[in-house]
Amino acid sequence: MAKNIPLGVKIISVIYWISAGLLALLGLLMMLFSSSINEVLSLMLIGLPSWAFIVLGLFLVGLGILSFFIARGLWKGRQWAFTLAILFAVLGIINDIVNLILGKINWQLIIGLVFNVIVFSYLAFNKDVRKAFPRK
Repeated sequence: MAKNIPLGVKIISVIYWISAGLLALLGLLMMLFSSSINEVLSLMLIGLPSWAFIVLGLFLVGLGILSFFIARGLWKGRQWAFTLAILFAVLGIINDIVNLILGKINWQLIIGLVFNVIVFSYLAFNKDVRKAFPRK
């Protein structure tokens, strides 16, 4: 039996697919150009070893792969993907609030906070979403 997935969940899924591609691309670029990034940063008196960028790149590629599977799971109506999407939204909200408290206010932070609050609220409280992803 095919699940009737609400349009909003499909939109969130597409956003996850886009972010998955961007995360994977950024991670690959960081790994490929780790020595060049290190040289540029050393000119700004910020010294980090090249391997740090490789590790960060691997982390971003892994996060991109996870985001891809969350997107696919949301699109197909999988409970685990729904749970992870809510968890990621909550973690994003916490991160954004901490950065606001620390005074790191910028437009990307505000947009991220608003986006995470909307995604969390929609997934957690919309009655059509709750029907599509019932608790077991």
